[in-house]
Amino acid sequence: MKKNKIIPIIIFALSLCIGCKDIGDKYTGDWDFVTVRSLLDYDYVEIEKKTIHYSGKISPGDYENRVIIQYTENDAIGATISKEEDYICIYSNSLASYGGKYASGSFPEKDKIDMVYSKQHFDSNGHSDGIIYDYINGTKKGKRKKGK
Repeated sequence: MKKNKIIPIIIFALSLCIGCKDIGDKYTGDWDFVTVRSLLDYDYVEIEKKTIHYSGKISPGDYENRVIIQYTENDAIGATISKEEDYICIYSNSLASYGGKYASGSFPEKDKIDMVYSKQHFDSNGHSDGIIYDYINGTKKGKRKKGK
């Protein structure tokens, strides 16, 4: 008799999860990124500036609503996407960590990403000599409609 009471409870619990989806899933896939990278000294004088084009990807992260954004060959960011507004914030290597890193941005459209990422720059001797700012724009790759 107890089995008959447990089965409807299990079915109800499973039905609550049907349709549940990690918000990060809609952004995973292959992306084209354009990054403008500026190296500034501590007086905010620009030392170097370059543009990097990279075919990268956004992959699922280790927890719900988290993703890994691979936007250059050597640069990836672990980020949390807010449920309310699809804003991006970094979840690892926070400002409290050694090396002070920070990222923020958004998905203004489901196939677009705009983000700023900053981190300390270290010279060949391991001394911090400035700050790198990456201004990242990306477009999700997808099947194009005929005639476009």
